[in-house]
Amino acid sequence: MRICTLFFIAFLCSFSTMAQTDWKLKKSEAGIDVYVRNAPGTELLEFKGITVLDCDTETVFNVFRDFGSWTDWSYKLATVDVLKKESPVEFFVYYEVEMPWPMENRDMINHLRMTKNKLTGEGRIIMESIPDYISEKEDKIRLKDGKGSYQLNPTEDGKTEVIYQYFTNPEGVPAWVVNLFITDSPFSTLKGMREEVKKAKYIAVP
Repeated sequence: MRICTLFFIAFLCSFSTMAQTDWKLKKSEAGIDVYVRNAPGTELLEFKGITVLDCDTETVFNVFRDFGSWTDWSYKLATVDVLKKESPVEFFVYYEVEMPWPMENRDMINHLRMTKNKLTGEGRIIMESIPDYISEKEDKIRLKDGKGSYQLNPTEDGKTEVIYQYFTNPEGVPAWVVNLFITDSPFSTLKGMREEVKKAKYIAVP
């Protein structure tokens, strides 16, 4: 009886894991694939965008370190400010996100960390919302639930596969509205990044 119970628990865990990774292709255009899945405990979707950039992983890191340029290629970012630089690979970053009228803009603070495997060249940029890092602003709605990452995988021909995954609750916007436009952010951001990495100032010097 005990063995049967253990097998049943193992089956449920396995089923739960599969359910959490049940991504569905929502958009495929211009070399960018966007997948979505249900976020646990909410009616909202989270996204995963995938594309290949014509550069190495270090060039991508250089783009991310240039926080002043993020509004040029990131979807709907009005402002980006570094609140604290812990090290060359760890930052606390403030973002203001544009919202259509008559809604108020949203803002958030992300704890951003960069890691790189020196043996494989794989990189990862991890972002996690820290909503109480600074006081809320009167004219903004603070996004309190957000987390995601950029996975950077070197390819054999010297390029970089980027897997951009993120989830956030936009606070006050109906889930069906958010889900209707869920592919816009990853598609626009990856498309913008693909152009940004071509700029000479970011190209990594061997």
